[in-house]
Amino acid sequence: DMAALGVALVEESFGSLRAMVREIRSQGGDVDDVINRSVDVIAQHVHEQPTHFRFLARERHGGVAAVRAAIAAELDGFVRDLVEDLSAQPESVGWSAAEVRVLAELYVNHTMLTATAILEATTGDPQSRAVSGAWRGEQDILDAARMQLRLISLGRRHWLDERPRGSSGGSGP
Repeated sequence: DMAALGVALVEESFGSLRAMVREIRSQGGDVDDVINRSVDVIAQHVHEQPTHFRFLARERHGGVAAVRAAIAAELDGFVRDLVEDLSAQPESVGWSAAEVRVLAELYVNHTMLTATAILEATTGDPQSRAVSGAWRGEQDILDAARMQLRLISLGRRHWLDERPRGSSGGSGP
C-alpha cells in the first residue's frame, strides 16, 4: 500500500541522517566546528539522496496523513535528541525545558529549510529560478545557513540576558 511505502521511505531517509547528526554532536568542538560539520553533512546527504529529500519536502505538509505523521515523528526524534544534548550544555543553565525545546525545534526547522534550499539549487530549472529572483547558488545557501546558525547560537548565549524579569520562559509569547 502507498501509505506503508511512504512511511518506509521516510524512515529510510531519516535513519542514516539521524545517525550522522548524532556523530557530529558527539565529536564535540566549538560552536563553529559543529555548525560547519552539520551544514556539510546536510549538503552531502541531500546530494546523495535528492529523491528522498524531494519526497520529504513535498510530503511534509501535504499528501498522505500517515506519511505526514511519520515525517513529524522523525523530526520530533531529531528534536528530542537535540534537547538532550542542549540541556547538558552549560549554556542551558537557567533555561526552562520549554525554552530548550523551542531552541531545538528552531535548529531542526532551520536544517530542513536548508536541505530544501540545497535541493532547489541543485535540481530543477535554473533559468526559471533566475527569472523569478529565487536563484541562489549552493555555496550562497551553505554560507547563509552557517551564518544563520551562528546567529541562533549567539542569541542562545544572550537569551537569559534579555528575558523580561519575572519571566519563567513558559509557553506564552
